[in-house]
Amino acid sequence: MKLKQFEGETVIVVLQSGERREGVVTDFLSSDENNPPKDSIIMRLGNNSLTEIYAEEISTISLRSR
Repeated sequence: MKLKQFEGETVIVVLQSGERREGVVTDFLSSDENNPPKDSIIMRLGNNSLTEIYAEEISTISLRSR
């Protein structure tokens, strides 16, 4: 999964747990620059909070239709 391509985009993420998150991907962190060393995205959710989601937690990610 190429998470970097979603940086700056509004996306819908479905987690392995079945939870659904929608928001803007504000940043991509590669395993080389992240601690723990895992690829992840930072999302700004609708309530304006930020959350980090690790690649291994993501079941699907897609662009939200405009």
